Formats: sequence, C-alpha cells, structure tokens
Amino acid sequence: MTLRSLRGRLERTLDAMALPEPLTVERLCASLSTTRQRPLTMLAMPLPSGGPCGLWVATGTADYIVYEATTSPTHRTHIVLHELAHVLLEHSSTKVLTDDATSALMPHLEPATVQRLMARTWFDEDAEREAEVAADILSKRIQRPLRGAGQAPPSEVADVVDRLRRSLERR
Repeated sequence: MTLRSLRGRLERTLDAMALPEPLTVERLCASLSTTRQRPLTMLAMPLPSGGPCGLWVATGTADYIVYEATTSPTHRTHIVLHELAHVLLEHSSTKVLTDDATSALMPHLEPATVQRLMARTWFDEDAEREAEVAADILSKRIQRPLRGAGQAPPSEVADVVDRLRRSLERR
C-alpha cells in the first residue's frame, strides 16, 4: 500500500470517529477513557537510550501511555499521538517486553496484568506505520483552527491575507 493510499484510508477512518472538537491531546485522552470505560493515564519518564520512546500499555482495567520525558515538547506530543493512534485503531501488540523489562519501566504494575503493549520503536510493522501516519494526521488536526470559528484579520492586512489564502488554495 502506498503512503498516499494509507493516508487517505486513515483520514477516512479518523473522520468516521467521534473525535472531540476542538481536538487537543487532553480532550482525545478524555474521550478515549470514556469510550473505553477505563482510565487512561499519561506517564512521562526518562526511557533508556536505544529503547522505545513511547509505549501503550493496556491492563485489564486501565491504559497507560508512557512517553519520553526528556525530549522536546513537539516530539513528546507526536509520541503521545502515535500511542493514542494505536488505541484509536485498536492495534494488537506483536512485541511484548519481558516481565523484567516491564517491571523496570513500570514498577507499580504487576507484569502479569499487562495484556497489551505497543512500543514506538518498530517502524517496519504495519501497525507502527499506521500509527505514525495517524499521529501525523491528528497533529495537523490539532493545529488547525476550528471550522467557521476564525476571526476576521485586521482591516489593514485583510487584503494581503485574502490574497495569500487564495494563492495557497490553488492546486
């Protein structure tokens, strides 16, 4: 599947979901928690070099999004959106950490309770590619203004803004 066709399919999939508007990471987390009827907890922590920079850990009663605490805010947001995309797309884990690794990363969880774990390091897998593209789509939707909620530009620049808008809309 080409990147263009994958992007189109994921845009249609995300369009069909009842995502909160305006879309923010916080509102998306709250929506997923409500939809899945379980708490979704964000955990910032320094992750080992060369290991995953983000994880989605699902237990029988809760979801955890673990993300690298020491990276830039923009990268942290993308990592979180990538992991949330796994949740939205209902991906199943294909790689699971050992009990020792799970205990080291999340000492407050019993390794036996971890039912699903997606780690953001294996980009060659279909689920990782989907989550990466979906995170990009979500990121752009978070940055876009509300439909119909834009303010008119100040009168002294309205003409310039209008010309820019028209030139950018041309294909």
